[in-house]
Amino acid sequence: MSDPHPTPTGRGTELRRRTLAGELVLGAFLDLASPIGAETCGRAGFDWLIIDLEHGAATEADLLALLLAVEGTPATALVRPQSGERLRIGRALDLGAAGIMVPRLDTAEQAREAVSFLRYPPGGARGVALRTRALQLGSIAHADVRHMNESILGIVQIESEAAVDEADAIAATDGVDVLFVGPADL
Repeated sequence: MSDPHPTPTGRGTELRRRTLAGELVLGAFLDLASPIGAETCGRAGFDWLIIDLEHGAATEADLLALLLAVEGTPATALVRPQSGERLRIGRALDLGAAGIMVPRLDTAEQAREAVSFLRYPPGGARGVALRTRALQLGSIAHADVRHMNESILGIVQIESEAAVDEADAIAATDGVDVLFVGPADL
């Protein structure tokens, strides 16, 4: 009989571990709203794929199909939501994203607030709904939810002169695992 309260593990946990260990992980942005395209990219040898809801053609309505398509491949699905708004981040995570790339943050305080949306209490401000895909549709017990915090990769984009000036403070923010420079905006 399987454990009725499984400990969260998976590709998100492994990608985060590898990233924090300083390993080279390779990925690509998914700009199209095509599950077949997402699956094809997922089979191309990438470690991660970012479903781009900020600049890509996909919308939140396309997100579940894209996440499912990537989930069937060796790649790990990350999402760049339209903004760092709590509900946009939470929705992507609840649907099964293994990490979030938060666009357009300029200060450590903004980064602190955004990464709080990646984590369940007491370490964050993410809402808990036990029936989501992220919590294996109710298979993760309420007492085990806190373990999910260890699996989510937090990426902050550096896209302004103000963010460059604050980069050290943003990088030192608990929950920020990666700084990703957006050179076109600079």
